[in-house]
Amino acid sequence: MDTAERQDRALLAAVKDKGFTPRRKDVDALVALLGTDDDDAVDDIVRAVLAHPDEALDRGLERFPAARPPMRGRLVKLVGKWLAQPSPGPQAEAAWQWVLARLEDEDPKTRRNAILVMGRATLPEAEDALLVAWEREERVDHRVSVAQSLGRVGGAATRALMQRVSSGDPRLQKAIDQASLMVERTLHRGSGSAVEPRGVARAAANVELTCKRGLERLLAAEFDGSWRPTIMGPGRVRVTLSGSLDTIFRSRIFQTMAFVMVPVMKPANGDIAEAVVSAILSPGSLRILESFTLRTIRYRIEWAEGGHRRGLTWQVVSRIAASCPALVNDPRDSTWEVIVREMPDRVQVLLRPRKLTDPRFGYRRAEVAAASHPTVAAALARVAGVSAEDVVWDPFVGSGLELVERGRLGPYARMEGRDLEASALEAARQNLTGFTRLSLVHGDALDPAPAGVSLILTNPPMGHRVGFGQDVGSMLERFVAHAARSLVPGGRMVWLSPLDPRVRQAGVRAGLHLAQWQRIDLGGLEVELQRLERPT
Repeated sequence: MDTAERQDRALLAAVKDKGFTPRRKDVDALVALLGTDDDDAVDDIVRAVLAHPDEALDRGLERFPAARPPMRGRLVKLVGKWLAQPSPGPQAEAAWQWVLARLEDEDPKTRRNAILVMGRATLPEAEDALLVAWEREERVDHRVSVAQSLGRVGGAATRALMQRVSSGDPRLQKAIDQASLMVERTLHRGSGSAVEPRGVARAAANVELTCKRGLERLLAAEFDGSWRPTIMGPGRVRVTLSGSLDTIFRSRIFQTMAFVMVPVMKPANGDIAEAVVSAILSPGSLRILESFTLRTIRYRIEWAEGGHRRGLTWQVVSRIAASCPALVNDPRDSTWEVIVREMPDRVQVLLRPRKLTDPRFGYRRAEVAAASHPTVAAALARVAGVSAEDVVWDPFVGSGLELVERGRLGPYARMEGRDLEASALEAARQNLTGFTRLSLVHGDALDPAPAGVSLILTNPPMGHRVGFGQDVGSMLERFVAHAARSLVPGGRMVWLSPLDPRVRQAGVRAGLHLAQWQRIDLGGLEVELQRLERPT
């Protein structure tokens, strides 16, 4: 074995390590390795060589004229991967034209790889070139690939072709059917679609609202008895909508909303797709979709249990297309998300509007790292309540969301925010635009408090450590004692406390009354929402 062969073997072994990063001078040798007999190594070689994308493209194009199969097809694959980068650069137009020319290559594998790459093409002539390839290619696997790519880039001409052709081969017929659906969805995109917030259903509808786990009771309390609010489980509240859709935004605590449809029994033959189609095309579902959609009803399917389940999804959307063409499946530009919940004997769908403008938090002009979620800030403000004499202080103001939510609830005497970060104060200043009797100052939470504070409303920094190696628990324990001294008699403090034993009872040790508390899951971080009151 000579030196060059040993080097090639060492390089081939190296590319199989996902952590391998080649040197720029290795690019030519890596491109040469695409002629290897080891089919399983090809994807690893392509991934490695694209660590230096421009050199990879240049070397690949240089080697192609003299390359023989299977290297020719693999070089097309390399160029296709280069074109799939987010911003391939100024050489992209020439590279697309190069791939286009490969549709007529003598080598079948090279042509097929070019066909697959053209399914992502931005060239206006891509559809015409693929239609020519359809007529030229006789192999079933090649025609399957052409149909798949036409489904992605085709238009009216592709629709006409797919409507007049058929095949006795199940794989090819499936590709034809899928291409037809994909082209229909593309052609419908120009018609636009949106959810009408002022729409009113023809009958009362059940709506499921989600929130941070632990806020269910606060969320339910935002709706009076006419809404029939019911806690369904952790992070889930169901209400009954009788008026226009925009009335749901009376709540500032919910995160997502979805219409809940009546479950459908699974058929005796176990055909889940049939049950899902029946649920989506039920009179109740169609009534919701028609009542609240402007123009084309466009939907995508998600499975509550997770996963794509592509085969089952395809069965569902193809049957819906045949039974109800007015519903257009479009995962990329959908107006509605159809969430499928599978139960032991039933299937239930939830219809979640996607193109619905949420008017609640438009004040967020700026953000800072680890800032409060606006629905959590709204929950804190709800627990705090309103008094026209309130002097409100947020000693960890961040982007100011707690002060915004308190200010929106009702009158106050004065609001002050404090933070050690100038960027946070600037973000808060932008978000609090329009509020008066407001002061934002640079300072530490342990500095003397504003005079006459009646409400401390804050979401402090959380984590193991904070600022200059200081321990969060120790710092917040001292802060709570400072807050207790700063509140006027009858004042209150509403905040999120970490589940640190030093901090959770710090307010009680400082003489405050723990009037309300509840655990909240902030997405992997459990905290306690507390309302502490200073005796009068």
